[in-house]
Amino acid sequence: MATERWDDDKLDKLAEGLKETSEGLKETGEQLKQTGERIKEIAAIAENNSQRIKEIAAIAENNSQRIKEIAALTESNARVIQALANTAAEAREEREQTFRTIAQQQTNIDGLRRETIRMLDLLLNQQNQQNNSEE
Repeated sequence: MATERWDDDKLDKLAEGLKETSEGLKETGEQLKQTGERIKEIAAIAENNSQRIKEIAAIAENNSQRIKEIAALTESNARVIQALANTAAEAREEREQTFRTIAQQQTNIDGLRRETIRMLDLLLNQQNQQNNSEE
């Protein structure tokens, strides 16, 4: 095996290469340090976002519960409105029936009035005839 001699030129080149490698490693180390800092910042942001997502999920759950309660109230109100509508329809039918009954009674009263007037006329005529025949 042959040994190679290191002269000053080769050593200078080696030293220059080592220096460049050292500077490159320093730059890489600095970049890694910056990357680590960015990763920490991103992790903090991710943690903050995770907390916000949990808060939003809790709000969404609360809203969902409220929506269910509102839906139940709406259904209950719909039943009440339907019952009121049914009652109003029954009242309208009863009112119409009452008006029909009143109209029928009015017709009966008118008939009785005419009959009474006719009878009074007959009685008055009879009385007038009797008074005229007595004179």
